[in-house]
Amino acid sequence: MIPLPAAIPDLTPRSPFAETGNDDYLRMISALREADGDPDRLPQPLAMRYRHHLAQNIVKEKVCREVIRRLQEGGVTTALPIKGVHLLQTLYRDVPGIRPMVDIDILVPRADFRKVPAIVRQTPGWHPVMERWLEARSFLAADIVFVTHQITVEVKRDLLLVPLADFGSLFAGAETTLIAGTPVRIPRFEHALLVFLVHHVGDLLHYRRIEPRHLAEFSVMLASFGDIAAFRETCRVLRLERWCDLMFFLIYTFFEHPVVAAADFAIHPVFTCIEKKAGEGLGIRKVYPLLSFLYRQWTLPLLLRNALLFFPKKALKCRPAGKNC
Repeated sequence: MIPLPAAIPDLTPRSPFAETGNDDYLRMISALREADGDPDRLPQPLAMRYRHHLAQNIVKEKVCREVIRRLQEGGVTTALPIKGVHLLQTLYRDVPGIRPMVDIDILVPRADFRKVPAIVRQTPGWHPVMERWLEARSFLAADIVFVTHQITVEVKRDLLLVPLADFGSLFAGAETTLIAGTPVRIPRFEHALLVFLVHHVGDLLHYRRIEPRHLAEFSVMLASFGDIAAFRETCRVLRLERWCDLMFFLIYTFFEHPVVAAADFAIHPVFTCIEKKAGEGLGIRKVYPLLSFLYRQWTLPLLLRNALLFFPKKALKCRPAGKNC
């Protein structure tokens, strides 16, 4: 992996997306590029924001370590920190205040996921979200969410809502690093790229828009990894080549100097569903064709799964007995 200061690409948006240049992450990473990766040379108010993020991230790292330790005590064989915490230990190790972590994301093996509800209920200070349906979520949902120390933690059993790909290689290839002074297993960097690919494209499908910061951060990660062809081959092996093509297409469309070239990906006709939205970045005009393109035979099972989860959420919002929902 190339050190971050050397790997920060030019993240200037193309002229149709110029209004997105005020995105917080885009401003921070671009300012660090100008400062040769030195946080002490950041201009105000970015320098103050950097210190604020740094303080928050130190606390979240400690909570992450405590959560992983408790999961392992409860019988979870491996708990991998992903997304924000992972980046703090790898790409952002020398600039840990570059962005805040909204929550803590931890990936556990599918076989251990059903142990999580009992661990959550038995641990003082862990307050589950959707407590009434906690055990049911271990069968139906892809994650179990709880709050501790006023920080939201998401324990995931999978990166996708249906078994489109086998992510067992993330656990088999995990490496050891220190989080808050404690040895913890984390995914290899190319596997972290897979996590972000699935997460960001999933956000696009769910919210029908993709955030400029997602494209920017993925570009920084890809530039740091350095071998675009190798990453796309990993995606092909895991049957995520179409997901990779979509992400590369978005990056190529959005940035004036994209980290990918036109020869690095295939352009599929379904990409016409992607469009520029007024006053925003890129969004989706019709979501079902893109869902079908990415999930293929798993499209209908995915929609059925989402429908099954909708009713418990609706029930939780109901008022007490005798009153209308």
